[in-house]
Amino acid sequence: MSGSCAASEVVEPAAPGIFGSEVDGHLSEHDLRCLSMVLNEAEPARTARWTLADGALMLVTPGRERGTRGLRSCRDLRATVLEGMETDTAYVTACRVGTGPWGPVS
Repeated sequence: MSGSCAASEVVEPAAPGIFGSEVDGHLSEHDLRCLSMVLNEAEPARTARWTLADGALMLVTPGRERGTRGLRSCRDLRATVLEGMETDTAYVTACRVGTGPWGPVS
């Protein structure tokens, strides 16, 4: 995924607050849908990039899927927002239960 993200309305958005950092302040609901697409489909270490509504560039690199516990699956994730000369990066583990939305580890 490069340029603008083509996430459709049928893709469930990731939960707001997934990064718990400055990165979250840049994300619209559409961007959270894009994030879900990356978590669902991207190969480990393949960086997806798209332009956010505020003009910043979003870079998301998922890691490998971690083992599951019951219906819960988790995946490591690095997200970087580039805005002018400013860079905000967050490293998190995102999890979901079944086919529900990706969210922060709770």
